[in-house]
Amino acid sequence: MKTLTRMIRCLLLSSCLALSGGLSTTIAADLPGEQQSSTEPVTPSPYTGSFTIYGFLPTFNGHAGINGLGPVNVGISQGELLDILDFAVMITGDIRRDKIGLFADLIYLDVSDTAATPGPLFSNARIELDATLLTIAPTYQLYETEKGWLQGMAGIRWWSFDLGVDIRPGILPGISGNGDINFIDPIIGVRGHLDVTEKVFLSGTAVIGGFGAGSDFMWDVVGTIGYKFNERWSAHIGYRGIDVDFKKGGDVVDLNVPGPIAGLTVSF
Repeated sequence: MKTLTRMIRCLLLSSCLALSGGLSTTIAADLPGEQQSSTEPVTPSPYTGSFTIYGFLPTFNGHAGINGLGPVNVGISQGELLDILDFAVMITGDIRRDKIGLFADLIYLDVSDTAATPGPLFSNARIELDATLLTIAPTYQLYETEKGWLQGMAGIRWWSFDLGVDIRPGILPGISGNGDINFIDPIIGVRGHLDVTEKVFLSGTAVIGGFGAGSDFMWDVVGTIGYKFNERWSAHIGYRGIDVDFKKGGDVVDLNVPGPIAGLTVSF
């Protein structure tokens, strides 16, 4: 309707110009500013990016300890995680201008569990864990076609664990302790995207880091298949695996955390 209205206005204006014979300059000067600006092309934003909210349902395997207390075994299945999960936030996003960009990812989990202790000295151990993983990494576009792209990145991952361990009495009296474990890992990695069809796409991220600067070593790999509803909205499902091995003094976080992932993305 708006296009049709503009066409009618142009036809009327052309008729007036033909009848006025030489008054075109005066008429053009009297045209409203809105009509003049409507013919100007809209400059697209130089920035592109996306924002994703997702769910990650992993298993936890490994052991953890703090201040020399423990380490205790950590074994949490996906079903158990749903029972003991108190709260979670999982978001990721990126922004890019030309070849340079910035990638960020946040996972926050609040979980608690009761684990058996070997032998009769203690009955069991209660573990409460608040875990935060925050990744921030500048990116560089290594390769790009109409069908996809590949980015390299290098940045940091901040790990924060608020761990409480309560070893309950058996033959011996119970002991308990709590504290924070915080460290920062340097990371390097790649991100990629490939359009399989107009609607279906594959995406993935692979990161390694630590190298003894924070953890001894860590890795994080994500692979998904997605579907585009339109130019802005898409959804994806896939699998993610995270592994970290940190030991310093009496603090230990040695965990393998794999599981399915699903998310909803808005692009701009």
